[in-house]
Amino acid sequence: MSEYLALLPILLAVTLMVAIAGGLGALARFGVDHGVQTIVNRVYRASRKSQSDTAVVAPKYLRVLGIIMVNVTGAFAVGYFTYHFEMVGAMVVVYGFFGAYTTFSTAMVHVIDIFNESSGSKDPKGLVLALAYLFVPMMLALAAAIAGYQLGS
Repeated sequence: MSEYLALLPILLAVTLMVAIAGGLGALARFGVDHGVQTIVNRVYRASRKSQSDTAVVAPKYLRVLGIIMVNVTGAFAVGYFTYHFEMVGAMVVVYGFFGAYTTFSTAMVHVIDIFNESSGSKDPKGLVLALAYLFVPMMLALAAAIAGYQLGS
């Protein structure tokens, strides 16, 4: 029993580090997603000749590029860093930072949004875009994780 009590401060310190890394990962996710969305909206407005009208935003299927970027870069980094840290470092970086940084749950909501945004029409484009958004980022993230693993090992 005393051996376990001796480990308690270490467990608490690691837990605190994972929590801090998770907070930083969430902030990084927000920053990358917001930054990409800002760029996409500016490019979209420029292509529509409505640069000064900030109410003009890109369609949902373009605005999700930020989350795709987050998930693909996060998958690469997890693949890479998993083998570059000892157990505690991997827990902090992979589970803490990148666990909060990547967000497939948000991506799944985007699939529903893309489908719903165009489901009012009889055009099957919405279903095709939703399915493409479902599978393409997963394949990109898988390829990125494999590349990160190969590079890291």
